[in-house]
Amino acid sequence: MKALLAAIAHVNSLWTYSAFALAAGLSLLKLLLATKGAVRRRRIPAPPVLASSRVWVVVVLFLVLSVLPVLADTFIKAFGHRGISSLAHDATVTVLVEDEKGRALEGATVTVLGGESGATTRTGTLTLKTNAATGQAVQIHAEKTGHQVVDRDCPAGGDPVTLTLISAQTPRPVSTEESSNPSVRTASIESVKQYKKEILDLRTTFEVKDPGWESNVQQKGPQLADLMGAIDDRHLDAARIIIKHEYRGWAFLMIADTYWEVPGKNAVQAGYAEQAIRAFEMALGQMGQVTREYRAGNVAVTDVYLWMTGPQSQDRNRTRYLKAAAIADAARAGAPHRTSADAIKELHTIEPAFLTMFPPESHPALAWALKKHTGPESDAQ
Repeated sequence: MKALLAAIAHVNSLWTYSAFALAAGLSLLKLLLATKGAVRRRRIPAPPVLASSRVWVVVVLFLVLSVLPVLADTFIKAFGHRGISSLAHDATVTVLVEDEKGRALEGATVTVLGGESGATTRTGTLTLKTNAATGQAVQIHAEKTGHQVVDRDCPAGGDPVTLTLISAQTPRPVSTEESSNPSVRTASIESVKQYKKEILDLRTTFEVKDPGWESNVQQKGPQLADLMGAIDDRHLDAARIIIKHEYRGWAFLMIADTYWEVPGKNAVQAGYAEQAIRAFEMALGQMGQVTREYRAGNVAVTDVYLWMTGPQSQDRNRTRYLKAAAIADAARAGAPHRTSADAIKELHTIEPAFLTMFPPESHPALAWALKKHTGPESDAQ
């Protein structure tokens, strides 16, 4: 598309004038020789070519061809290469690969699904072609010997993406025997506790909104989400699996909210909101499994069920509330298949007492969804 527009824009003015002159000449001949009044005056039948109504189709075609170079040149001057690239599948993505201590990783292999692949430089960075349009979601895979792999969805052509590769020394099972190792399980559970604490600390930064809070959340949020996501569920009990996915989703949601009403960042916001939704769905899926086992009489899950549904935790209600907020974020940012009605529908799954304590109107994204949505579901409170 870029090459086509550039070629059209550089067509010389002689073509423009010639096409316009042909259109004007055909129109004049049609009016002078082929209209009913002209035939009566001349008493001579109109030439068959001019008598046809298709002459006007040809005239319009010549007029369109005459203005195409002008329109293409105007588009390029107004939007530059960025505007043209948005129509083409040639957006790039820049990746920064770090270890769990924030140090740049050289030689990490990064692959864009359906796009380019390459190795990071000494600074841990790499820019790859995605074969996708700007704003379109792409999947990035990063790996390095001695480290755990990371997969991340992000919008093409957006801000640089930071990927955290955790050292393989961090316990992670490759077999059932390893996953049952008490020391491995203990280390994984402690990691969930640690990253949960750090995400809660980041939430404080998010809520207080001290100077520079946006960049702080945008830098630390993806790192914490990656660290939490790298913990294998097989190491964890049901409660820690729920916490892992819920707080990972919370990290993504905070990142998405930093782009609220930021011009030109809708695709970035939608990408992080979608990752938050998927994480919350994983947590809710685990909660659903616990609920089914509890109702089937499995006493082993009683404590987890009472924890996630009880008044002291309200974990299930909170996760649904956060998922509704993420859906609203995605819908407002223009994510496909996400609407304000979807957010309201999710709110309907939450117990009224919880919504009384945490009114949706107090959350910007949910307030937007309530205002945007009309119909019988708009009374969700």
